[in-house]
Amino acid sequence: MAVEIRKAKEHYDLLHNQQRATALVWTKTREQGNQWHKLEATTGQMCLPLWDDVEQENDVFLTPNEFLGWRRFDLLKNLRACFVDIDKQCTREELNEAIKGANLPNPSAIIFSGRGWHLYWLIDSTPAKALPVWQEMQDRLINAFAEAGADKAARDCARVLRLVGSTNSKNGQQVWGEVLDPTPWKFHDLADEILGYREPKPKAKAKVYDLTAKRAETGQKPRKASIYAWWFLVYQDLSKIAYSYPQGIPAGDRNNFLFLVSVAMSWFGNPEAISEALADRANKWTTGLDEQEIANACKCSLDRLQRHTRGEKVQWQGKELDPRYFFKRETLWKKLQHLIKPEIEDELRAIISEATRAKRRTERERARDRVSEGRYKTRKSDGLNNLKPWETEGISRATWYRRNKQKTD
Repeated sequence: MAVEIRKAKEHYDLLHNQQRATALVWTKTREQGNQWHKLEATTGQMCLPLWDDVEQENDVFLTPNEFLGWRRFDLLKNLRACFVDIDKQCTREELNEAIKGANLPNPSAIIFSGRGWHLYWLIDSTPAKALPVWQEMQDRLINAFAEAGADKAARDCARVLRLVGSTNSKNGQQVWGEVLDPTPWKFHDLADEILGYREPKPKAKAKVYDLTAKRAETGQKPRKASIYAWWFLVYQDLSKIAYSYPQGIPAGDRNNFLFLVSVAMSWFGNPEAISEALADRANKWTTGLDEQEIANACKCSLDRLQRHTRGEKVQWQGKELDPRYFFKRETLWKKLQHLIKPEIEDELRAIISEATRAKRRTERERARDRVSEGRYKTRKSDGLNNLKPWETEGISRATWYRRNKQKTD
């Protein structure tokens, strides 16, 4: 049974129950102008004066997710919800039809924003390293509600949405909501439901958030890594490279390095939020570049992000592709290998050489237990295991013959 909410504190408690990091509220008042309010985990639930004040104001917004001090994707601490911002005016009955037609889990809450609707799917507090899968879910949800008027720009984790109890200044309508199910989803369960990796099943605990971790609890294969997983790893590698230069990336490499940082960031936010994060990273990682040089270095990637936000595609070999840049591992290695210090090379996961890639693949293959994977079955006779030679070594028949041929040649 749906429960109506009219108070700002009710909306805040719904999203940030057992808060663990910073949530932010944006207000616009006649007396003090535009203001950001940081609600820390230890004080956010006790800001009663703030909640009383915002209910008297127009255009108040709240971050659904939590951050390390400020709302930027690179400062994300915990994911708390997936969401869809429907700008198109429609009745509740029309919205219900759109939800039914999307063939997805029902939202946890529906908020009337004054002109449109905000749909929330609540999730247990989930670490930032799950961002690539969260981003996939956002894209799937937005695409599913495209005909209903879903805002394609409202897809980044740092997004703010209108707060219940405040007023939409565009038409004077008060923001209110309904909670359909206050129980948060386990992150992996919601991902499975939205992304369609397996048939719906009863909710179960999911303790693993590593995208490539083996699904040991269910016996399923690892979730296939997405393009977001790739660029998340690239950004982490770029961070490690940058921090290996305490005085900043050397002159001559700063523009190219910052460009690649902007490319990685472009997969996780809107142009405005990314520009702010890039300015901060540039001041720390590429010291010496002025504002114009920073803007020039990032212009191409931000332009492509703008095109993506507008829903544009590019034609390549007869296919329609995302306009944002995409670089393969080999290209990134060629561009950055001279900046990678030996002491951090083993820590990198995406920007690696072909030799390192082959070495790690060999190590993974040797570490596999193919019998437990079900690829080979042990057969017992007279108490002895009658395994084929290649089965005892955990390799394929072809690999075993090739290695033995090399030994005899």
